[in-house]
Amino acid sequence: MNRAHLLGSQFGGTGGRQNIVILWKGVNQYGGAMYTWEGRVIQPALAQGQRVLYYAQAVYSPLPGSGIQPYMPIGVYVSWQISGGPPRTDFFANVP
Repeated sequence: MNRAHLLGSQFGGTGGRQNIVILWKGVNQYGGAMYTWEGRVIQPALAQGQRVLYYAQAVYSPLPGSGIQPYMPIGVYVSWQISGGPPRTDFFANVP
């Protein structure tokens, strides 16, 4: 397990409790799905001076007995839009 920022510091995210969730290391560290996505989609847009609207929401399992601890989300939904383009949504599953 690893603490993870919903909005990374490289994009202006803070280190406060409102911005941190528990994710498996492979999700948002080097080589993980969320980390790779940020580098492929968000970083290039910002480097080109485009405006990025970004919203991230941790999703917790509502099912008792699911085997997932209540403090650990099952994943993160990210809604985003670049310079007036179509709004998009991605889901990053929190799996080891």
